[in-house]
Amino acid sequence: MTPNPPVLTQNHNISQSQAGICFHCGLELNGITDQTIDVQGEQKTVCCIGCKAVCELILAGGLEQYYALRSEFAQKAPIEKKAYLEFDDTVFQEPFCDYVEGKPNRRRAHLILDGVHCAACAWLLETSCKKISGLSFINVNLLDNTCIVEWDEDKQKLSAIVAHINDLGFQATPWSSRAHKQFQAQVEKKQLRRIGLAGIVMMQVGMFSIGLYAAGNQGIDAEYRSLLQWFSALLTTPVLLFSAFPFYQSAWRSLRQWHINMDVPVVVALTLAYVASLVATIRGSGDTWFDSVCMFVFLLSAVRYLDNRARNRFSAQVMQDDMPETCKKLRPGSDVDFEYVPSFSVKPGDRILIHRGELIPVDSELLSEQGTFNQASVNGEFRSVHKTAGETLLSGTINEGEAICVRVVKTAPQSWLQQVQRLASQARHSRPRFQEVSDSVARYFSLAVLLLSAITASFWYIYDSQRVIEISLAVLLISCPCALSIAVPSALTVTNNFLRSRGALVCDDNFIEKLSRVNRIIFDKTGTLTEGTFSIAAQHVAKGIDVELANQIASSLEAYSEHPIAKAFAALNTQPLELHNVKLHTNKGVSAELENKKIRIGSQDFCQALTEQPPPEFNLISELSRVWLCDENGWLACYELRDKLRDHVSSTLDQLAVYRPALITGDSSSGTEKFFSHFGFSDIKTNCSPVYKMDYIRQRQEQGQNIVMVGDGINDLPVLAQADVSIAMCSNNKLAQKESDCVLLSNSMALIPLLFYQAKRTISVMRQNITWALMYNFGALPLAAFGLVPPWAAAAGMSVSSLIVVLNASRLRHSHLDS
Repeated sequence: MTPNPPVLTQNHNISQSQAGICFHCGLELNGITDQTIDVQGEQKTVCCIGCKAVCELILAGGLEQYYALRSEFAQKAPIEKKAYLEFDDTVFQEPFCDYVEGKPNRRRAHLILDGVHCAACAWLLETSCKKISGLSFINVNLLDNTCIVEWDEDKQKLSAIVAHINDLGFQATPWSSRAHKQFQAQVEKKQLRRIGLAGIVMMQVGMFSIGLYAAGNQGIDAEYRSLLQWFSALLTTPVLLFSAFPFYQSAWRSLRQWHINMDVPVVVALTLAYVASLVATIRGSGDTWFDSVCMFVFLLSAVRYLDNRARNRFSAQVMQDDMPETCKKLRPGSDVDFEYVPSFSVKPGDRILIHRGELIPVDSELLSEQGTFNQASVNGEFRSVHKTAGETLLSGTINEGEAICVRVVKTAPQSWLQQVQRLASQARHSRPRFQEVSDSVARYFSLAVLLLSAITASFWYIYDSQRVIEISLAVLLISCPCALSIAVPSALTVTNNFLRSRGALVCDDNFIEKLSRVNRIIFDKTGTLTEGTFSIAAQHVAKGIDVELANQIASSLEAYSEHPIAKAFAALNTQPLELHNVKLHTNKGVSAELENKKIRIGSQDFCQALTEQPPPEFNLISELSRVWLCDENGWLACYELRDKLRDHVSSTLDQLAVYRPALITGDSSSGTEKFFSHFGFSDIKTNCSPVYKMDYIRQRQEQGQNIVMVGDGINDLPVLAQADVSIAMCSNNKLAQKESDCVLLSNSMALIPLLFYQAKRTISVMRQNITWALMYNFGALPLAAFGLVPPWAAAAGMSVSSLIVVLNASRLRHSHLDS
């Protein structure tokens, strides 16, 4: 939790209205003096009524601390206010809004924020917006300038929330892949400009330094020595002001919040080296370290750029960035004549022409007779697949064959990749506990470095005052905890990207840590160990019952259910009957009234409770699932259903034997336990209700077991939530409902052992990185403190230490279980 920021004082220069500039946005007043506002008894001048309105809004909300916290002036506020009514349009909301699972009327919106510069801006937004009625959640991500808001649409409108954000002086726009990509590109370009300047200057100043070092041994005229030093100072100044600006900004932001982050010793080292070198240059005597300053800025900026670039290249994001912005929409009545239209504008029923090598822009149905496709970007499966007319093609699929025609079945916002992106955003807005511990250690280590530097400087001032600056600088440079700060995120980033490329989408950054502590795994059956695509294998009708009537009743009842079994009855293709008082009974079945007669379909016990008669003696197949049909007068029929077992189930359970896998299922078939008893389960429970499943998990958690639950994510949401870790098998039309820690997009059981293996490897790499960072710092510090390491070597050592961490994390890109 961020501590209360300091109040306004004269010590915060940016917080005070300097002569001739606006107190809020920092622009020149150009003689304007009539727009003033009272800030804690002081009259501050602003440039326009827009900035004045924003100031009044901030002060009225008791948020004046923002002006003490900020490290940059705000953007100039718009004078004219907008209603933002388009944000309330359901069609406009589709690309960036969705419903929160399990919370009716609660919506979630993803926004891009312009004008958010630092933690002060994030604090202002979150604190102010939490006072809005109906707004239940807001989270600002400074890393990519995005924001997630959740609100109750019955109590508040999104337009009012966006208007409030914009009234605060920030610009909120709908999240889109293209807009976010442009923002990231701008950030990367600025980073590259900073690195480029530091690199060029580093080489030039290094050449001057070679001359200065040689002069110490061979002699050089004083005027030439002074000239080289002045040239070095002149070139180093823009590096400090431009390339190193992010370090100063981060350190200043941290100090304003009464924290010490890793950039504080960096800034102290840079400032000390530059000022000491400048003083020596002015005096014409003493050593200079301009080359060390440039080298330090260049190497540290480069390492951070590589780390940030890796984090931003989250596979789901990159995948959507590569999606085509336009597509070839076929004109009515033609199979060859088309027009280019935006991909987001196509609607269900539109026909699209896809040429060889092109991506499917939205979820579609194949109209051509057949085609060959690559679904690697969808589920991580690199083998080509063959599909025939009528089969579904998910967005992101690549056409590897001849040109095909497809029919749109979902709009762009509701398509596969958009749903994947929404799940991926959960991980981007979460913070792993491992990272919080690492950051905490880095913060205290930074404080220790500053104290040790002060002690070292005091000692050398007494022992050899001429080496005070050199040794203090070396201590600060060599002990920068940069490697420690990227030890965790670098490993997590590589692992998340690796798993995504193999078909597993991590939705919670704590997933890896939690999975590494699991000692028990529990499976659901339907849709998990089996594919969840039921078909009627056999039908048994009671004596004297009409088969067609029984089928009509069964299909009419199952039409009200969303259970995978219900889909099997749709294949009966019968005319629906008019039913009354229809009720769904969780894990039991469906009841209703037909012509004033009670009827039921579901498990044997559920139906027998109505008929109060033993079931007929049908010739049943033991390993098949059964659905019974009855009315209040007796039994009508029994349907036996077959569900195909997933591939790799047996090998997966063999690899997971150490976790004592258990099976809990709502299936009441007597053959289920017999069939799965050969797969090595330590426990098998059938006919389980969701409440029983939750109690089963809770009892084992009370015994100290860490449980991972693997389910289909449709009927298992409460059970998945109860488990310590949840893994959901994917369902194309239910992906948006997943609230699991990880979703298996490829539906491959073979991915589960890979998840466990990769989790343990990742934790191991994190520990290696942290251990290396601490060993390096504690080992190098004494050498620097005793004057055995020059500043340039200290700067290089720090950067090499960070690079080793990044390279060690990169080992997670491959796994011997990859096959």
